[in-house]
Amino acid sequence: MARRRPTEDNENLLIVDPFGQDEGHRARNFVLAAVAEAIILSGAVAWYIWGRQPIPPPPVPKPQALVVKKHPKPPPPPKPPPPKVPPPPKAAVRPAPTPLTPVTPPLEPMPPLPSGAAFTPAPPQAPVAPPAPSAQAVESFSQQVDQALFVCAQGSYPPQASLMGFTGTGIVHFIYANSRAHKVKLVSPTAHMVLNRAILRAVRHCALPQPPSGFTNYTRSFTVEIQMLPPGGG
Repeated sequence: MARRRPTEDNENLLIVDPFGQDEGHRARNFVLAAVAEAIILSGAVAWYIWGRQPIPPPPVPKPQALVVKKHPKPPPPPKPPPPKVPPPPKAAVRPAPTPLTPVTPPLEPMPPLPSGAAFTPAPPQAPVAPPAPSAQAVESFSQQVDQALFVCAQGSYPPQASLMGFTGTGIVHFIYANSRAHKVKLVSPTAHMVLNRAILRAVRHCALPQPPSGFTNYTRSFTVEIQMLPPGGG
């Protein structure tokens, strides 16, 4: 589109509009271009902001329950048939033995008594008493009893008396029967009660020797002197 423009020389110049539009059209085109540019710029800003946002992680798959298939138990093996037990052999029946009849020898007849004679039975025989022990055997037995009581007394010395240094001699009386002392009495005590109790305990629990021949089922009284000394005191 061409239009004329006056000049200083009052000459009209011919101005040719390359787009063939007037100023109104150009203004409208400018506005449309500005709007289009704003839209493009807004889209670019929105795309930039959207690109800066973090990408959400992918959803975590839910764990699936593990299903364990139970295999059926194999059937138990068949039981073997019970072994055949042969019947027990029959016991042979033996005939009962014939009882033996004891044979008693015939008694010889006693000779007849003379006429007028009376029958007198023989007197019973008195039991034979065992021979009395000799004096030497009795003395030897008494020494064995004294030795056994001495050993028992030394083994029964109380430890508390050893700490105090107590010693003493007591006299006991007892009845001997079946290798034991019965009815033990302390007829002459020591000066210490702890030693007196130890003497009685030692005599009552002491194993005495067996009696000699002739002392079977025989009791005898003894009176013995017991000396209480600490071990190794002599």
